[in-house]
Amino acid sequence: MKGLKKLAKEVKLKAKTKYKYRNNLKRLVKAMFRSLKIEVINNYKDYNSIELMKDLLDTLAIRYRDIFQEQSRYLVNDLIRDIEYDISSFYINYDNDRYKDIIEPIIENNVNLITNLSDEVMFRIKESVYESITANDNTKSLYNRIVNLENITSKRAKLIARDQTAKIFSDINIHNQQQSGIEYFLWQTANDERVSTGKGGHKQLHNKIYKYNDKSNYPIIDAKGTRGLPAQRVNCRCTAIPVVLEKGYKLKQKKDGDYEVVRTWHIHNIML
Repeated sequence: MKGLKKLAKEVKLKAKTKYKYRNNLKRLVKAMFRSLKIEVINNYKDYNSIELMKDLLDTLAIRYRDIFQEQSRYLVNDLIRDIEYDISSFYINYDNDRYKDIIEPIIENNVNLITNLSDEVMFRIKESVYESITANDNTKSLYNRIVNLENITSKRAKLIARDQTAKIFSDINIHNQQQSGIEYFLWQTANDERVSTGKGGHKQLHNKIYKYNDKSNYPIIDAKGTRGLPAQRVNCRCTAIPVVLEKGYKLKQKKDGDYEVVRTWHIHNIML
């Protein structure tokens, strides 16, 4: 865009960082279901009683909640380290001590999401087992129910991983921009056919400039009319690009709240 300095490096996540967290979460879910299939099916053969299976399933629910809570904390900390590394190559004055105040909420939110995923799985497993016992289903029918639940959970885990990776990157990226003295950002979409359109869509926001902390003039990011920043909407892939002006240019606010780049006219220009 004319009047904006071209960045030496593009502010973005490396492909390795994008997929590492997703693959690790996928492996965690897969390991959980591998174990569940064995324990639930084997005990279903022996017990085939709601009362006896309830005790087993309650024990499994506690076990997997603890495992997911511990593993999710490890995974998100690993993701943050990878993002720190990616961003440190862009910001000259990068210092991860500056955003310690935003790291803890990020970690806790991520841990809660993954722990809740485990809780949801065990709730559905219990439903499947009780329904199978009531219907006097054989082990094959129950096994198929669990496999179906595994497929649903894997898709849910993929969505969480993609959304959380984008949100954590965006939070750290924006924080570092502001700490580096950046006041304005350019909204950049993934610029492909998957970018949302219509009311609250992001396609129309591509390459528009906004001012940090001017929340009343942030763009509408969803159909509900919520105003916000890139990646704040679920599954948003947009990025905030720091705005640095070339000499002789300034930003002028438009009626819609975003900014345009205009020439700075000095007195000696007018006299000429």
